[in-house]
Amino acid sequence: MRMALAVLLAVVLPGCVELVVHRPTAPGGRYVCENGKGFLVEFAGDGSTAMVTYDDRKVALPQTAGGTDVKFSDGRTTLYLDGPRALLETGGLVFARGCVQR
Repeated sequence: MRMALAVLLAVVLPGCVELVVHRPTAPGGRYVCENGKGFLVEFAGDGSTAMVTYDDRKVALPQTAGGTDVKFSDGRTTLYLDGPRALLETGGLVFARGCVQR
């Protein structure tokens, strides 16, 4: 009886189970920020350079050492990515904070 039940469950259950895969959000794309500003991030080549477009400017930022987040900087403009969140600094000042990927 147990064997028959196991076979029945093995045949019936696979059709009842839906596999849901949650992939982490890939960095890049459009970011919208809490101060109403926004910017676009694209990656060049192997992903070691972020192309950031903001305020009608486009800058290439090489990846640098970061803490818990991913950091791209040319010494003047710095982009911090942490999953779907981002922060952009320019000239030592925060350009946009509280940014989320859209």
